[in-house]
Amino acid sequence: MGGPDAHFSIEPEQFGLLVNSIRNVEKAPGSVTYEIGEEALRNRKFSRSLFAVKNINRGEFFSNENIRSIRPGDGISPKL
Repeated sequence: MGGPDAHFSIEPEQFGLLVNSIRNVEKAPGSVTYEIGEEALRNRKFSRSLFAVKNINRGEFFSNENIRSIRPGDGISPKL
């Protein structure tokens, strides 16, 4: 048809496809769940945990000498 916006305009069929694609994207996020699934629980043994590798006396600070981040993931999470 011509005009200043003709080079970036879309046809009605293309617009319908665009709308349908947007509707699919809107459905994609689903719902958030914070539950740990069975597979994640099975794989947790491969994660790391903090463990005391030396005796730690009362009042002593945690350090690289007495605490290690090692496997299995049965202890305290390293991020804590």
